[in-house]
Amino acid sequence: MNRGIIIHIISALFFISFFSSEINAQEEKKPTKEDMAFVNQSDSKKEEIQRYIGYEELLFRYLSLPYDSTMNINERGNFVDYGFLYFMFLPLLFIIYFRRKNKWITALFSCLLVITVILATANSYLYDTAKNAYSKTTNGEILGNFSPDFQTAPIATITTKFYEFFHLLYTPFKWVAANITAQKDHVTYPILIGLFLIFSFALIREYKDHNSNSLKSTAFLFTNYFLFWLILSSGIVWYGFLILSLAPIFIFILLNKIKEKQTFHYKWLSWSFYAFTGIWVVMIFALRIGNITGSTPPQQYGQGFFHPVIYDYNSGVKDYKEVMDKMYPELYNTLEEMNKSNGLVYKIGTGLTYFVKNNHKRLFEDNQLGSFNWMTQYYKDKTEITNALKFSGFEYIILDLNTVTIDKTKNRSLTQKYNNFIDYITDNPTVQLINTNRVIEQTDPNTGGRQLFRGLSGKIVFSGSYAVFKLI
Repeated sequence: MNRGIIIHIISALFFISFFSSEINAQEEKKPTKEDMAFVNQSDSKKEEIQRYIGYEELLFRYLSLPYDSTMNINERGNFVDYGFLYFMFLPLLFIIYFRRKNKWITALFSCLLVITVILATANSYLYDTAKNAYSKTTNGEILGNFSPDFQTAPIATITTKFYEFFHLLYTPFKWVAANITAQKDHVTYPILIGLFLIFSFALIREYKDHNSNSLKSTAFLFTNYFLFWLILSSGIVWYGFLILSLAPIFIFILLNKIKEKQTFHYKWLSWSFYAFTGIWVVMIFALRIGNITGSTPPQQYGQGFFHPVIYDYNSGVKDYKEVMDKMYPELYNTLEEMNKSNGLVYKIGTGLTYFVKNNHKRLFEDNQLGSFNWMTQYYKDKTEITNALKFSGFEYIILDLNTVTIDKTKNRSLTQKYNNFIDYITDNPTVQLINTNRVIEQTDPNTGGRQLFRGLSGKIVFSGSYAVFKLI
């Protein structure tokens, strides 16, 4: 038997046994009150990690991951966007290359690709104009909120019809989701590894007598690493950097192989790839210099490519303190006070702790508030919580005011914990707000005029991004 096949079979058996036992252990374990710390920690991991891979049923979650990662379905933002080129061209090149060599593997791969798109689109998000928020398409209700008038909204109309069609095709998969797979099952990993073995066997069979070592090596490394990324990465794109570098190499190798015997397909595929690559480069360049994000108001497009104060600092016009005061008002003095102390810093989100001296020793990260939630199980009084923190050596708390924006859980567990923390710091004489960039509006009781000040409670004019507290 071919050595490569043996390696793949051994790897598959290892993964099946390991992950099956892991799933069983998760199903059987029932945490008690004494194990509450473990439960909170598990919730925090789900809030931080699972938002990248999604919350579909377990099997669908993995099968839809290539499409979800490409289209930014689960975690929307420029920092996780690697483009549509790979998902668009790699499957197409694979099908065209194998369609004459191995029809059954081509048919299987084509069916899997269609299923992937159905699962992904039926569980993706669309902007719901009625709710002014992104909502999942699985209930089908959101699709009715779009105007069917093609003349006034052509893109929305086409998109709606597209999603409606795939939502209809998703109907039989609902039975599978309800009766076979769920958030935990015993079939997901065997199915994934079984599919991987099939395609690996086809590749080994195809290239065992092939003279191109570059094609064999790239194909073997790409497929193996893709399995590791699919099963172990939880959908986090930057764990798949090797895929991002191997994919264009794989594309060019496949194009050259298609060129040898399928000249016609090579011409339109190669020109299409170059054309779409050019379009993508122009799009991301415009996106970058235009400062276009989901939260950027239209009037600010084309501004803020680089913060102008950075130029002033590099040219020596402004010193470090002036730059800090410009970007983070009065934070410089707050940091100076914190850096004179040896007290520990309780960090909830935010990257501002970069400026804290000896942060590798003084910093305790509780970004998903798992530890704080655990403390509330034991200390019901605000003063008791503060005393417990001070007894442990904490003197300051730095809070990211946008913590809840990463909460994608169905029960909004992170939002609940964040609200509990806000309740803890509100009207608490043992916690003093010493700095924030949130701007609040209030009415002057004497003049009736409008007053703006930095704080947390009141009518928010500018939501801000951070708040610094001192335990007293």
